[in-house]
Amino acid sequence: MYRWTLRRIAHWACERLNRGDIRPLLALFDPNATYHYHGEHSWAADFATRRELEPWLQRFADLGIQFHPEEIIVSGPPWDSHVVLVYSDELRDEDGEIIYTNRGVHVARVLWGRITEDEVFSDSQRVAELDDRLRVARERS
Repeated sequence: MYRWTLRRIAHWACERLNRGDIRPLLALFDPNATYHYHGEHSWAADFATRRELEPWLQRFADLGIQFHPEEIIVSGPPWDSHVVLVYSDELRDEDGEIIYTNRGVHVARVLWGRITEDEVFSDSQRVAELDDRLRVARERS
């Protein structure tokens, strides 16, 4: 039952994120959670608190990237769980055309329902290409 509940909460938080509301997802993080997003791009992150993560998540939501959990694997007891979340994400332009897509994996440690560590692995070249595309769009406007 615990694993099912954790999966359901994760899906719900991602649905809210996709509608621009970061609060449910942010609330899942322990105040001292660490968050690591690998790569050489503007999205790369190495945060040591939930407070540091908040503006990063808000930027994600404000841009309108849609995050789609594809598989969520939970192991361990509630007091020391590990979660692997396989995802895809995408961003569409004003005409509805996909301008960015990626796949990746979140590897998280969850203690009593709170994320204490989250490490993200994705195709960092695609993320860097998104940065380039957004920079060019800003320069044109």
